[in-house]
Amino acid sequence: MATIEDINPHVSQCLLAILLNDADSEQQLHTLEEYPAFSASLAAFLADNDVPPAVRQLAGILLQQFVTKRWQGHFARDPVTDERLSLLAPAPPADVKARVRELVVPVLGCTDSKLRSAAAYLLASIGKYEWESEWPEFFPIVNGLLQAGDKNQAHGALRVLEEFLHRSDAISSETMIPVLQSLTPLLHNIFISEHAYGVRARGRAVKIFTTCIKHIYTRRADEKKAIADAIVAPWIGPFVAVLSAEHSETADYGLRAMVLASCERIAGSFPPKIAGELLEPIVGPMWVSFVSGIAFYERLVVNATDATEAANYDSDGTVLDFDTFIEYAMQFLSKTLDIKRLRNIIAANLTGVAYYVSRYAQITEEQAERWEDDIDEYLDDEDTERSASASVRVVCEEVTSVLFETLGSPVAMAFVDSTSQLVTEALAARDAGSEAWWKLIEAPLRLLLVSQEHVLESHRHLTGGVQFEDLVRNLLANALATENLPPFFLGTALNFAAAYVSILSPEVSAAFLPSVLAVLTQDGSSNVLRVGAITALSSLAAVKGSQEALQPHVAALIESLVRSAMDATPTLLQVIIDGIILLLPIDQQASAALEARLTPLVLACCLRLYTNGMVLSAALDLLRTICLNPLMHATATTRIAPAAISYFETFLTSETPDEAMVELVTVFVDMIGILAASVPPEQADGYDSFFVPQFGALMRLLLHTNESGIVQEGTVALRGFVRSFPARILAFADANGNSGATLLQAFVMKVFGPTAPWPYVYFGDNLVLGILRKIPEVLTPYLSDMVQTMLTRMAGPSTDASLARKAFLVVIAFLMQTQLAAVLDLIANTTVGDKNGLTLLLQTWVDVQHAIIGDTFANKLLIISLCALLMSEDPRVMAVTLPVEVQVAAPSKKVRTRSQTRQTVQIQQLPAIISMFQVLAAELQVQQERAAAPLASAADEEESDYEDDDGQGDDDGAYEDVDDGQGEQDDFDDDLFGDLSDNMFADDEDDDKVEEEFDVADDPICTIDLKLYLTDFFRAINAKHPTEVEQMMVHVDRMSRDALKRIGI
Repeated sequence: MATIEDINPHVSQCLLAILLNDADSEQQLHTLEEYPAFSASLAAFLADNDVPPAVRQLAGILLQQFVTKRWQGHFARDPVTDERLSLLAPAPPADVKARVRELVVPVLGCTDSKLRSAAAYLLASIGKYEWESEWPEFFPIVNGLLQAGDKNQAHGALRVLEEFLHRSDAISSETMIPVLQSLTPLLHNIFISEHAYGVRARGRAVKIFTTCIKHIYTRRADEKKAIADAIVAPWIGPFVAVLSAEHSETADYGLRAMVLASCERIAGSFPPKIAGELLEPIVGPMWVSFVSGIAFYERLVVNATDATEAANYDSDGTVLDFDTFIEYAMQFLSKTLDIKRLRNIIAANLTGVAYYVSRYAQITEEQAERWEDDIDEYLDDEDTERSASASVRVVCEEVTSVLFETLGSPVAMAFVDSTSQLVTEALAARDAGSEAWWKLIEAPLRLLLVSQEHVLESHRHLTGGVQFEDLVRNLLANALATENLPPFFLGTALNFAAAYVSILSPEVSAAFLPSVLAVLTQDGSSNVLRVGAITALSSLAAVKGSQEALQPHVAALIESLVRSAMDATPTLLQVIIDGIILLLPIDQQASAALEARLTPLVLACCLRLYTNGMVLSAALDLLRTICLNPLMHATATTRIAPAAISYFETFLTSETPDEAMVELVTVFVDMIGILAASVPPEQADGYDSFFVPQFGALMRLLLHTNESGIVQEGTVALRGFVRSFPARILAFADANGNSGATLLQAFVMKVFGPTAPWPYVYFGDNLVLGILRKIPEVLTPYLSDMVQTMLTRMAGPSTDASLARKAFLVVIAFLMQTQLAAVLDLIANTTVGDKNGLTLLLQTWVDVQHAIIGDTFANKLLIISLCALLMSEDPRVMAVTLPVEVQVAAPSKKVRTRSQTRQTVQIQQLPAIISMFQVLAAELQVQQERAAAPLASAADEEESDYEDDDGQGDDDGAYEDVDDGQGEQDDFDDDLFGDLSDNMFADDEDDDKVEEEFDVADDPICTIDLKLYLTDFFRAINAKHPTEVEQMMVHVDRMSRDALKRIGI
């Protein structure tokens, strides 16, 4: 076997070749990698002080790559799952690994920081693989370097620890706690030795300590108390000292930021009582730093009048602005609100908190310049729902939200008071000649604006409400009377007043309307100001009294917005269209006069910006709004329909339509569907000139293309035709003599038949339901075959098909509503493979139902049909059994935490009615929770003492299971429906199918209250079969059982 000495010359030659960009060096490297001693040779070059630094650094990089790739053996891996498939090269021998470690450790004390970092990365990677089984000396070695007294060795050891802890998430807390007990005192010693170590070393020590805290999170409450006293408490005093250092423009705020990050981690890792005791001394110094820095922040960042700034660094050497400290301070402030002891301190000083949070929320000079140059950046940064910017302003908004959510109504009054104070200070600054005076007012108005929902909620709960009147009058009389107001300020002020118009007097509200009108109707207004005015308009349009005031101006406003849309950026265009949509319903007559401007705007957006999903969605919403106006619908139709037919025909005659053509055709299918769905069925005869050519062209398109997007949107469009033109479809015949019914039948088979792709099925169920509801004769002859097809496909492979299975279930459930007995006969007499159709149906139903939530038509239909099936007491249903996974806990009288409970899984055959009962009980629990959510939200505001004052509660989040005779079943049931509970308030199961259910809105099922319906259902079956219900209750999870108890079951 070749030794290190044997291959060193070849490795040296290879390293030099790489540095000289030799073309053959890569092949040389691959050849040398196969020698067992290769890694030790690289380590020797890295450790040799006589080797040039560039060569040593390269050796370190290559060794790092080798460790990552081959330290545990080189395996071929599955490209999808990354699982190991086969061994390509063995790991280095144990003696070579030991030699590498021996050579690299001394490099941690090197004076060259780049070489120290290379060695640290290497040892951290090796430690990840080998500690503690193969290299138990890892931590003793690192600890020894930390206390050796050599600064370079300490720096190297800190880097090792930082990388090791960052990479080693899989290390258990059981293993780490003893390590932390010996490690954290050494880190603490470095942190407090400010004369011996610089800010970067001290900052890294804090960062490592912060990372260590995460291992405390899973410990029991009694252990956490001991850990807090032994490991965490010694750090609090030094933390206080850092935060208490006098403010100066050369002070190190990077270290303060890292201290606050550590405090935030402590707050989140310990029970509130312990965290409160630990962190109470931190709050005062943090607040002093926070307050004392505001003048510096305003001068340096907000107004940019001082170009000097001290360079502060984090532990990686990254420059930290003063902004970073403020962001960490805000985040810590938010975290303190989770801890009663600290929350009380904040609550006692709310006006001061609101005052300084508002001052830090000011627009910075950099933001103002950037937003003036790019309106899209302004819209993105100021959009609270989608902003990804990490500015101090955004963090202030987040803190304000947390304050409202935690402390409730008093926060509103605090912000009103602090805003009044800031208005007074700003006006004094204006009179003294300040050009940035307006920022002091804009910031608190912005915070109150983004907190509108919370403030209005507070207004409802406070005696006398939230008093904005004096504040707004002061703005009107003084601030807004100033000439040449910056657009940011005026836009926010208009938006603010409009947002609270419902709680202002009519006199004050009316005073803002002329300003909004002036901004939107006069040419030359800046885009920033237009955005503010349009947003204000949306608030005004939602209030009835303001709608009446706006009515005389609707035509002028829409005309101005359409002009603005001509040269708007896509993001601004979306805002403008939203403004037009708000105005259209206020005065239908005035809006109709502008149809000739509005429909072309829709077409222009769809033709030019069809790839921009946000603009396209807004344009289609505008078309829907146009179609709701009977004075505009017919003329809009005549503009769009001919273009649609032209695009359809061009697409069908093209041998290879490009992607742009496919997308444009899809958009026109959308538009035709909107036009069709908007026709009142009783007026269908008056739309022959639209129906005949459009229905024929659409059917021709859909039956001759397999483009997924076109077919899916086509199903929605056809639903509109079925809803509005049922009789006309039956009377229709195309040029080849095919009837409308025949064409629909062909398309249904395409999207819902035996060979239909699963995505087609998913989008096809509502079309099938619409046909069955409006023109059932189209599908009646095929129902038997359709049911058999649906059952057969339910039994097929389940990959990516759960939503499609739901579509089949919805159709079958709908059929059961009108012909339960006939459908049951058909299903019970069908066999798919070795399964009876009824068994297959019920198995699929209970498997899929848990993923369908909310008050959608589909969910209501499925739940009501399942109730009907259970109430039918059909003996064939009662006889079905289903396999169920049951988790059985080992019997024990001992009290166990949930994590300690030993469980085994058994497959049991249980009657299907038990699974049906479970599904329905779980749905009752969901409906009760949904109904209680608004009440719980209101109660939360009243309930502030949610933690135990005496610390006797279960602070670590775990809870005890006491064996009450049903413990085994409880553990099983909680897991059975866990995913349902976790997603109780989730959105619709697929955003792609979130669309207005326009064709089922008149179905009686839509009006049913599921909570009341299920309550009546369970009470009825309990009265009729009390014994059977009692037996089934054993199989219901705890949350569902509580739901049943609440209704007397």
